[in-house]
Amino acid sequence: MPLTRAFAAALTDVVDKDAECRRRINSGFAALGTYAGAFRNAAYCIDNWSELRSCAPNPEQIKKVCHGIAEAAIDAINAVGKPPAKRTGTLATLWYASEIGRNVGEGGEHYAVKVVQKHGSAYESCVFDWWATLHTADPLIYFDVKDFLSAQNGVTLTRFVTAPT
Repeated sequence: MPLTRAFAAALTDVVDKDAECRRRINSGFAALGTYAGAFRNAAYCIDNWSELRSCAPNPEQIKKVCHGIAEAAIDAINAVGKPPAKRTGTLATLWYASEIGRNVGEGGEHYAVKVVQKHGSAYESCVFDWWATLHTADPLIYFDVKDFLSAQNGVTLTRFVTAPT
């Protein structure tokens, strides 16, 4: 059973309602669409370079780059109806969320949230990337892990009509 818009919206709602997720994710950079995270990271680099001669994020910024965002979203998602057998309604198929990374060249990594759904005895994974959009209510969604790993075919929740079959 492919990812449904109802499931994606319900999962996004969990993150959107979490105060720590909103603090780490939401940004004025969201107006830049799926480039928002890259622009915020670049702004951090410019700011840090002028002070420290380094692009490395400071401790507060670490919480707001891809890894920190994924960490907060995973905590919020996995807190829903623990253990998984207690989940009901639209999120009844949610099994767990975990971090997934991909190489972005020259030793760089990008992290997002892998979501695993259980349908009977079958498991299906998709990826939600809140860093890309910096908008808790509108993450970039990859219907398949392979798409995330190759950075293609992502769609924001607002543009999600139906998952490919």
